[in-house]
Amino acid sequence: MDHEKFDYHNDGVVRRHAANDRNGEGFVIASEMECERVIQENRALRESQTGKEQFRLVARIPLPLAEGMMRDGSFHDEDAWKKLLNNPEYRAFRVWEGRI
Repeated sequence: MDHEKFDYHNDGVVRRHAANDRNGEGFVIASEMECERVIQENRALRESQTGKEQFRLVARIPLPLAEGMMRDGSFHDEDAWKKLLNNPEYRAFRVWEGRI
């Protein structure tokens, strides 16, 4: 996205922008989100859980990640969520330590 990039939404948390694609035949829409605050909050929530909760928060993921799963068709795929949430690469978005 190196041509004519412009923000069309920026609420201070999620920034959406569009740009012409590389060959100039269309455009690309992308979302970006600063995740450090979410990661810190997830860590605090993870540390405060007692393990006795009947219902527990498992994860909080950034909106751009959820949107990507919607675009690629995996958002409603339970196995895709399990794979993502059990992946150590995405541990920062987990609140509960158990396996999904």
